[in-house]
Amino acid sequence: MLELLNFLKKENASKNIAKDRLKIIVLKDRNDCSPGTLESITEGFIDVLSTHAEFDEKDVDVKITSSEEGKPLLMVNVSIDKMKR
Repeated sequence: MLELLNFLKKENASKNIAKDRLKIIVLKDRNDCSPGTLESITEGFIDVLSTHAEFDEKDVDVKITSSEEGKPLLMVNVSIDKMKR
């Protein structure tokens, strides 16, 4: 039974990784933003925000979409646990 649960966890993790990769590919196609650029933006945002707040880096969601005028929009969602003083 334990082996089955471990297999299902691995399968779910693989599914999530594949899903994230597909999102990155779609994002690149829609906004001409390479996966490396998006990763760099995310890392920079995490570095800056971590000086001001405590949060789980896994919960940071960075997306680039397009405005009605076709301009790129940076959208960042993060759940902040505590602000630093």
